[in-house]
Amino acid sequence: MRGAFSIRPTKIRNEAITAWADAANNCGFPYAGGDMVIGVSDRRRLHVWRPKFFLLRPGSHRGCFPLARVVQVGVTRQGAAMRMTMLMDDGTLIGVESLRSKRLRRLADLIAEA
Repeated sequence: MRGAFSIRPTKIRNEAITAWADAANNCGFPYAGGDMVIGVSDRRRLHVWRPKFFLLRPGSHRGCFPLARVVQVGVTRQGAAMRMTMLMDDGTLIGVESLRSKRLRRLADLIAEA
């Protein structure tokens, strides 16, 4: 019985990631799995990489997204994590979470300035 309970949180997380990935792909936002590294280049494009195994540094590049499509961006705290939510020009909301609040706020500022 105990093993059945330990599988449930993983299943719920995977279902949530799948639902998020579907919404992201529908609006053209690149998907790099449940964990990803996000960056902004020359204030025109948002890039997404799959992280390297240990250092959470950018690994393989998964795609980029034009910042002109982001209408509004906001950052909120949810427990220990920070959530950045972006409103796209087609009405889609894309949210990402990070435990590094300063970096996520800086990313949101760069997106808002673009």
